[in-house]
Amino acid sequence: MEQHALLYDERFLETYAGAIITDPSTAIVELVANSWDAYATDVRITWPENATGTNFVIEDDGHGMARDEFRHIWRTFAYNRLAHSGSKVTPPADVLGAPRSVFGQNGKGRFASFCFASEYLITSRKNGQEFVCRVHRTANEPLVLDEISFKSDGVSGHGTKIVGTGQSRNLRMTKERAREIIGSRFLANPAFKVSINGRPISFGDIPDLISESDLVVPGYGSVKVLHIDTKKSDKSTKQHGIAWWVQNRAVGNCKWSGSDYVRVLDGRSSEAKRFTFIVQADFLSGHSAVLEDWSGFKDRNVAWEATREAVQDHIRQIIHDLG
Repeated sequence: MEQHALLYDERFLETYAGAIITDPSTAIVELVANSWDAYATDVRITWPENATGTNFVIEDDGHGMARDEFRHIWRTFAYNRLAHSGSKVTPPADVLGAPRSVFGQNGKGRFASFCFASEYLITSRKNGQEFVCRVHRTANEPLVLDEISFKSDGVSGHGTKIVGTGQSRNLRMTKERAREIIGSRFLANPAFKVSINGRPISFGDIPDLISESDLVVPGYGSVKVLHIDTKKSDKSTKQHGIAWWVQNRAVGNCKWSGSDYVRVLDGRSSEAKRFTFIVQADFLSGHSAVLEDWSGFKDRNVAWEATREAVQDHIRQIIHDLG
């Protein structure tokens, strides 16, 4: 029997990837999450605009990809990111930081750029290499990779850049809305900065989603508690929970801990998927409460235990008042 290549209907990718390539709010979150998973610290987005003819661009300073890594990941449908790379990512050699919990699982996020352009150029640098590849689709091929250039050594730095080069799409979503969506999901770690058209995204970009309060921890000092409520449950809770900041550095990952579920949430998962609380507790650095690698706090440290319990009670009251 003669073997033939598989055939794909032109709607295959829309069916396979779903909202990732049809809904711009989902697509931009996926693309920023890819930068997070690459342990980027700086993500720069150029938002597409009809009036100026500006194309979509997203660039980060994460690990980047070597040529062979890219070919394998981009060509593998249902790519199992957790099986290949694990649930944590460590920083590049020239970046200080604790391991991050990753978003990516099935590899569908790599299709998100098609939401903003019919084709794109991807450039990535890692381990002295740099490649440039054109990624596009045809009527019966859901993904086509055409290498433009490759440098095998002598390239400095690391990171990935995606530039929409085909017909722009989904320009109905404004950059202001994009700022709000990204801000509500990725401001939990001060070491992860995202900007659109040169302006960093800040808490001021989500005025309807955030409240701010001060809490005195008797005998220790005052903490600031910032509250983000996405108004609906997100499919991923990796950027929800309590994010602890000390001296403008994140301690560990943003998450709900076991004691948070018991003392704050009473085990209710719906609240866990909605809320993020950023707690700025600078005085804990003066009480030797933070682990040396900033991956968490020291067990049985009295300042940490007192602060954690006071903050948990405060957050529980905030959630209760919301009804």
